[in-house]
Amino acid sequence: MGNFQTCGPNEAMIKSGVCADGTDGITVGGRTFCLAFGLQFVQKISLNTITLEISSQNVNSQRGVPVCAVGIAQIKVGNTKELLRISSQLYLGKKLSDAAMMVEQVAKETMEGHQRAIIGNMTVEEMFRDKRKFSEEVTKTANIDMMKLGLQIVSYTVKQLYDNNGYLRALGEPEIAQTQSRQRIAEAQNRMEADVKKAEANQLEKVAQYEADLQMVEANLVLELRKAKNQKEIGKQTATADLATRLQDALTRQEVIEQEMQIKVIER
Repeated sequence: MGNFQTCGPNEAMIKSGVCADGTDGITVGGRTFCLAFGLQFVQKISLNTITLEISSQNVNSQRGVPVCAVGIAQIKVGNTKELLRISSQLYLGKKLSDAAMMVEQVAKETMEGHQRAIIGNMTVEEMFRDKRKFSEEVTKTANIDMMKLGLQIVSYTVKQLYDNNGYLRALGEPEIAQTQSRQRIAEAQNRMEADVKKAEANQLEKVAQYEADLQMVEANLVLELRKAKNQKEIGKQTATADLATRLQDALTRQEVIEQEMQIKVIER
């Protein structure tokens, strides 16, 4: 006799009791059969990611400069059967909420200790200029102990590095000045390029206007030449017509005179 127990994909079940030794009784996101009459029972543990803010105040760096660091870590109970076996031994036997609080407390204290250790092994300059290396060192050293606690680090990144004596501020002033200088140079270059492009655009606009005016002048010239040619042709035709008219008038007068002379001859 017994029943099936199920859990979601973000949970694991650890079965204990008869025939549930080692990792055989561990189920992640599935179901398992549990014997009745107290022979077996099941406890669940959350596999959700927990976000922790890891704060270290006034920790002496490698050269004795006190540094404050704030890191953000994402941790969770490991989902391999071996890590779940360790987690079940350390955190189960309590309410689910109490187990989650214990996981969070253990992880936070472990991460804070390793964060302090890495601050002590690095100079302020190294931490300031290579925050990625700082984060990688914390993750690498802390991960060993976290696995011994049945936990795993999903991610860790340093959020803030500062000190209360102005050392980091003084260290960053030359770089800030260089950044501002590069920014001003870039802005000046952008303005110069914008002015050059504007001048080129104006020049192109003037050239286009000149070409349009030239085309208009050429068109007007062609029109005037065509008009002159037409006028010349009209004048030529008019002169020809006038000449023909005068010639016809002269011929007509000559015929009249000849007829008059013939009349006079007849009369005589």
